[in-house]
Amino acid sequence: WEQPHVIWMAEAQRLAAADRDVAAVRTRLWPLVQATADFMASYAAPGTVEGSADELWLGPPVVGGEETNNYDPEAIFNPSFSLVYWKLGLAIANEWSVALGHGTNSAWALVAARLPASPHTVELDGESVYSFNANCSSPFGQNGPSINCPGAESHMMMLGTFGMIGGESFGISRATMNATVRAVRRLWDWGTPQTSGLWGWDFPLTALAMTRLKLPPTEVVDMLLMNVQTNQYRISGHLDGGFLPCYLPGNGGLLAAVAMMAGGARGSPNPGGRPWFPAGWQARVEGFGEYP
Repeated sequence: WEQPHVIWMAEAQRLAAADRDVAAVRTRLWPLVQATADFMASYAAPGTVEGSADELWLGPPVVGGEETNNYDPEAIFNPSFSLVYWKLGLAIANEWSVALGHGTNSAWALVAARLPASPHTVELDGESVYSFNANCSSPFGQNGPSINCPGAESHMMMLGTFGMIGGESFGISRATMNATVRAVRRLWDWGTPQTSGLWGWDFPLTALAMTRLKLPPTEVVDMLLMNVQTNQYRISGHLDGGFLPCYLPGNGGLLAAVAMMAGGARGSPNPGGRPWFPAGWQARVEGFGEYP
């Protein structure tokens, strides 16, 4: 699930560059983008169940981003986050290829086109919600964790397909995501002030999806400040990570979530250009563009 990070981070540098520096950023980082996209295209393989041979799959074997010990890579295919991230990464790589005068890479485009159109969904309380992967029928802990369903005490990676990487152009439905966010907020094992099986970046990961959905900003802030053990900041500025004295994913996630609240998001701008902060907050923001 982390392979497209290189392309995503390169694109973030491009977006942050002044107009005159964009070409220099692309030229400098193109070898990394190209090599990453080549690997991503080579990793996808024909589906392994009857009727899926025309599709390209991610796994098995594959490991999703849920970071749980009960996962069996041989039981997993097409993790929701990886699937959308793969499409986004290959699309960005081809945008760079065209911008640098190399033309469209047909191999990358073909792989992206042959990946499943959208992540796997399941029915929950009469609504369609996104699952962890295409082999997980009970993502919200109905049957407990298993080798193919991490359960409701792992990273809620399906939310990242919309909040973190804006997957509406790559098969993500806003309505289905809204239902998924509701289910995660209601059914996840968030923990208590004394104990939690989650990690500090789970809270901003959820907040990013909530902000892009334009859920009330007070609810977004409540998510970011949820009082559970792994979401408490020490005097050093780092989250209480237990055995980790320095845990940066939580800090980075918090900064990303606040930046989206301040500047809006691509496809989900802030109404009137005002920050998506609770009413009554006295805040002024400068220099924030839309989160991609």
